[in-house]
Amino acid sequence: FTLIDETNTKLQTLGAVSMMMILRQTTQSTFNGHFCLADQVVTLSCKTTRDYTALAVVSFLRFEILRMIGKDPRGAEARRKASADFLSLVGTYGERDRNVALAVLVGGVVPLLSLESLKDTPELIEITRGGLVTLLPLISSWSPIHDAPAILSALSCLSCLMFGGWPVVIRHGGKIMSALLICIGRSSQQKKNLEARIEKTAGPLQVEKSDDEAAKHVHTVLSFAIDVSAMALIFAGERAKEVILAAEQQCLTELVEYCQMVRGRSMLMQEEWAA
Repeated sequence: FTLIDETNTKLQTLGAVSMMMILRQTTQSTFNGHFCLADQVVTLSCKTTRDYTALAVVSFLRFEILRMIGKDPRGAEARRKASADFLSLVGTYGERDRNVALAVLVGGVVPLLSLESLKDTPELIEITRGGLVTLLPLISSWSPIHDAPAILSALSCLSCLMFGGWPVVIRHGGKIMSALLICIGRSSQQKKNLEARIEKTAGPLQVEKSDDEAAKHVHTVLSFAIDVSAMALIFAGERAKEVILAAEQQCLTELVEYCQMVRGRSMLMQEEWAA
């Protein structure tokens, strides 16, 4: 705990990693008596640390502590608080320092929402609205070229919210599908621009590494956004269907083609789940 509370980020990271190793060697019954102190120390560290690496590791340690406590009555409230804290950090630092937002997404939000989406509890439903408020602007406005890891993390979180928080999700289906289609449209345009730039080079060996990597990032974001949009057609209700129908009727041919891909993926998902 002393190392985790350090101002030296290297020592803090070392302390967090050591704590994770200890957690994996102990039992839940043994850990229960130390939960409150561990949660307090790590929560404070998450709030004060702004070094990207240390913040990602400490955020993941907080997740591990919450996973370790399991079905203990203290766990539900602690997980709700952690989710709110993580999402607040992402929202606060999303425009000021995107690396901080990425560290919290990867270390805390993604694993915690993934865990909650697998449970039959109301915990995820309670944080779904706040999650959408934080995640949808990130998905719709950040650049797939420069912010691909953060967008992919946000898309992963959104898929978890749709699985576990669908009673709330269906009330915001239009906003969800709109954000996803904006992400698809931006990714498609950036993909086209990068491919055109690469084609202008004299040969594959002269393609700038940065352009090649950016093209891969954008392609990954585009593919995942299509998959999550397909999920939204299933989980996000009639408003999501109305938005994609409007896009098909009013938007450019290229986006219409992607909308049709979304519908196709959605049908495949439903067939696989029904099998």
